[in-house]
Amino acid sequence: MLRPISIACSLILMIVLTTSFEFSPVAISAPPSVLNIFRASSAAEQISDTELELKAEHGPWLILVTSLEGAESQKQAQDLARELRQKHRLNAYVLPKQFDFSQSVAGSGIASDGRQRHMKHLNNQKIDVYGVLVGDFDSLDSPKIKDTLLKIKKVVPQSLATGKETSSRRDETVAAKRWLRFHSESSESKPNGPFAGAFVTRNPLLPEDYFQSPKVDKFVRSLNQDFDHSLLESKGRFTVRVATFKGGDTVVAKDSRAAQLAASNPVSEALDRAAIQANLAVKVLRQAGYDAYQFHDRNTSVVTVGSFDSLGSENAQGQFVYASEIRQVIQEFGGAKEYRGSQLGPLPVAKTLLDIVPPKKIPDLAAGTESERTSKVIKHSVPFDLEPKAMAIPKVETNRLYNSSLLGRN
Repeated sequence: MLRPISIACSLILMIVLTTSFEFSPVAISAPPSVLNIFRASSAAEQISDTELELKAEHGPWLILVTSLEGAESQKQAQDLARELRQKHRLNAYVLPKQFDFSQSVAGSGIASDGRQRHMKHLNNQKIDVYGVLVGDFDSLDSPKIKDTLLKIKKVVPQSLATGKETSSRRDETVAAKRWLRFHSESSESKPNGPFAGAFVTRNPLLPEDYFQSPKVDKFVRSLNQDFDHSLLESKGRFTVRVATFKGGDTVVAKDSRAAQLAASNPVSEALDRAAIQANLAVKVLRQAGYDAYQFHDRNTSVVTVGSFDSLGSENAQGQFVYASEIRQVIQEFGGAKEYRGSQLGPLPVAKTLLDIVPPKKIPDLAAGTESERTSKVIKHSVPFDLEPKAMAIPKVETNRLYNSSLLGRN
C-alpha cells in the first residue's frame, strides 16, 4: 500500500514540476497579451467567484501563497483570495486541481500469478485542492515580485481563523493548521506568518514554450556561423519549427577533411545530410518569399519560419491561443498531404518542400537531363513536420555550459 501524502504538498509538487525545464529560465518582459491585460486588484466589497479564477491573462509569473484541501477548501480559498485583495491590495486568484488516488499504480515485484504487482493508495479517493496565488507579474526580474513575496510571508489571514474551532476535524486544511501553529506558539521571534513557504512559480495555464529560450554556447554558435539565414540572427522571441532533421551525437562537417572523416562515420554522415536538407529548404523558401531560418545543433538541424515577438494571448473564453500569424504557419506547413494504406491502416504522408513551393518556381529543377531533373526533384522533396511547433528562438550564451536545446524535441 502506498503511504498517504499531503494533498497540499502534491499541489506544490505539481506546480514545481510544471515550472521546471532543462534550460535556465529567461525573464520575458512582455505579457501574453499587449492589450493592458494586467489589471490592479479591485477594492470593491463584492468580488465574484469568476473574478477569482486564475487565467492565462493573469501574468506569466505568480506567487503560490498556499494550497487548501478539505470539505470547505474551495470557500476558504476564495475567502483568502478576497482578503488578500481587499485588505492587502494583492491580485489574488484561485486555481483548482483534482488529485485522483482511486486508480491502481504499477508496483515493484511480481505477484504469485506472474504478473506485475499493482498497488493502491491508502486514501483511495479523488480530492479537490485549491491553490491561492498572487499574480500579474510580467517579468521574473520584476522588483515587485520580491517586495510582494516579503509582504505575503508576513500576512496572518483572518479568513482562516475559523480553523481554530475545528482543529479535530479530519478535513482541516493545511493552511488552517499553519494558522493554529503560528498562534499557539510564541510569535515574537518569528519574522514571518503562516505563509512563510510562499514561492515564485510560473502560470501553468500558459504554454511551456512561453518560458523557454534555449541557450547555445560558443561551440554551437560556431556550427551556425557559416550558414545563411541562421536562426541566431533573428531579432524576434519566437518562431515556428516546420522541419526537423536528426543526425546523431556529432558535429556538422564543414571542410573537406571533416567530410572525409564523416564518410566513414554513418552518424556524422546522417547529420551532414540533415544540415544539407535544412540549408536547401531555407534557400528555396527564401527564394519563394518565406521568412525562413535554419539552426544546427549537436545532433539536429531544423528549419523554422517567422520571427514573432509574442506567442499569442487569451481568447474570449479565457484560453490562451497562438497568434494568428503563428497559426497560419502551422496550418500551411503542417498536416498530411495524403494518407496511404498499410497493414496498420492509413498512415499520414507529410508535406514536402515541393508541396509548399511549386516546382515551376525553382529554376534549378528544369535544367539538365531527365535523369538529372529526377534526381533534383528527389533532392528537393524535403519533408516537413506533421505537427509544426511554436518555440522560443535560441540565444547565444557565453558564460554557461551547454545545457541542450528545445529544438528537435518532440
